[in-house]
Amino acid sequence: MSVLYADCPPNATVVGLGAGATMAFAQQPAPGDTMHPLNVPFNDVKWQKIVPELGDRSPEIAIPHVDPKTQATQLLIRVPKNSHVPKHWHSANETHTVVSGTFVIECEGQRSELSQGSFNYIPGKCRMRHGRSQTKALYSS
Repeated sequence: MSVLYADCPPNATVVGLGAGATMAFAQQPAPGDTMHPLNVPFNDVKWQKIVPELGDRSPEIAIPHVDPKTQATQLLIRVPKNSHVPKHWHSANETHTVVSGTFVIECEGQRSELSQGSFNYIPGKCRMRHGRSQTKALYSS
């Protein structure tokens, strides 16, 4: 996952499904073990700064699981308010579920501000940008 972040004070979280995240950060059962459930309490989630040089203003990522066969990746992202991700795309389809805060996304000229409980789907290779939310966000991808 190679995305540049700018203007990032800490405090948002997003959850998403994507491909291409590294196994190095994954919290998961032993490789090849896809037949057993995985439960990670929020207090046990291991967060890493996406852009360490931004210090406390860096978004953070946690990768609870990477499927060893397909490399499908479940991840959590905490995004500070006023963070911005320049226009980019991913080769795989991407989804986001907003856990808390507000997540701003723009794709194919459509801008949406998604609040807690909202979901979006972005097809692979769709050029998108994540906008400047006035609140911190937590989302799943």
